[in-house]
Amino acid sequence: ERAHIGEEEDHISLSDRELDVLRLMSTPGTYRQIGEQLSISEETVRTHAKNILAKLKQPNRTQAVIAGIRANLISLD
Repeated sequence: ERAHIGEEEDHISLSDRELDVLRLMSTPGTYRQIGEQLSISEETVRTHAKNILAKLKQPNRTQAVIAGIRANLISLD
């Protein structure tokens, strides 16, 4: 399953795993720690993070999390 935001021309789709990574990007911790929580490698987390930043058109982790919250993809609850 994928989460979608935006108009048709700005269609953005995040995979379930990308959503997991984005949620954990909103918490303090390194990519290594995120990987440990998800049982994936740090490099895989970095790949997901790179894809998330590109899909959300954001320059960094903090801005990606803010964009994800604004788009109702994730919440801080």
